[in-house]
Amino acid sequence: MSTRTRRGVSRARALGFEAHAADVEDREALAALGLAPAEVVVAGELLEHLDRPGDFLEAVKSIVATDGLLLVTTPNAHSLTNVFGALGGRELVNADHVSWLSWRTLETLLSRHGWDLESLAYYRFPKVESGGRTSRMLFNGYQVVATPLFKLRPNLADGLFVTARLG
Repeated sequence: MSTRTRRGVSRARALGFEAHAADVEDREALAALGLAPAEVVVAGELLEHLDRPGDFLEAVKSIVATDGLLLVTTPNAHSLTNVFGALGGRELVNADHVSWLSWRTLETLLSRHGWDLESLAYYRFPKVESGGRTSRMLFNGYQVVATPLFKLRPNLADGLFVTARLG
């Protein structure tokens, strides 16, 4: 477990939260936490960081109640932001990401591991408040100009939000 993870868990506990650290791609490690099965498990902005997302989808079964929900958010491989980045010869991606998912690949991944996609929605990145002034202005301006297109074609938005249940 990284120092950063240990610090984050310690900080969460200091703030009064119940916090744990475990290898989420290891079913035994999750089960060893001794958590009661949850009605809802949130995997927010997680899958794109994992070396073995399928192993996570197997392991998380040990902490989701029989009729529970798995909520997943992940950047959208088909986002308009990615298209514009590619046109500019850049890939706009977090340095910690190891994969991109589209609605189809995410649905396939879930299905292969016994999860039924229940709902699919899209989200846009919020207004950027940090970073260089020019970058902030360009991105925030782009978001304003692209709003009508996102309303027409939500599948071009920045991220995916899905709910899934065990099949």
